[in-house]
Amino acid sequence: MTGLTAALGRVLPAIDDEYGAKHNTHVHDMAMLAAEIETSRDEQTSNRRSLDGAPPCPAWHHAPSNTPFHGGDMRIRAAITLATALLATLAACSSSSDDKAEPPKRSTTTVAETPTTTPTPPDAIELERVADTYVNLYFGGDGEGAYAFLSKRCRAKAGSASFAATVEQAAKAYGPDHPATDVHATVSGDTGRVSYKVRGLPKLDQQGQPWTVEGGAWKYDAC
Repeated sequence: MTGLTAALGRVLPAIDDEYGAKHNTHVHDMAMLAAEIETSRDEQTSNRRSLDGAPPCPAWHHAPSNTPFHGGDMRIRAAITLATALLATLAACSSSSDDKAEPPKRSTTTVAETPTTTPTPPDAIELERVADTYVNLYFGGDGEGAYAFLSKRCRAKAGSASFAATVEQAAKAYGPDHPATDVHATVSGDTGRVSYKVRGLPKLDQQGQPWTVEGGAWKYDAC
């Protein structure tokens, strides 16, 4: 019984549900009462043996008896049975409460999506800048630089060497300082038209010179 009391002292405080909290004190008191009854029974048994003058018999203490001794056995058994049943019930309730505990909530961290940007197609202003650069390279005798501005269609018609020779010949014939002026461009999708004047060479002024977009850049396509 002392072991049962100690076990209750350890188990009951650990039960933190509503049912265990309600009956904790009651069960503990029942266990203490059962222990006191057992101690009282032992004292009465010892006194009776002393009066009878008979030596104590260890087997009598554990032997089952159908005759209650002043009602002590009945009270002890009832108290022990009640305390054990309540302890088992509380333990089962505690286990059931643990089983019904809510599962941990999953983290719902939202990952911010990286915005995608669509490249802006070259516009008329960019076409005017590119055309101006091309004219300066052409009349400046830079055949290799000017060739990089040709479209695929135009490069297929003229190799880099032959084009460079044409540019060199134009530079010798017209001399330097012939930039483009009054450059104006119009754009429709991936195609554009450029009009400009060549300083000092009015016969080479252009009206609606065709250009096209390749690889996101404007290319000369008048060939």
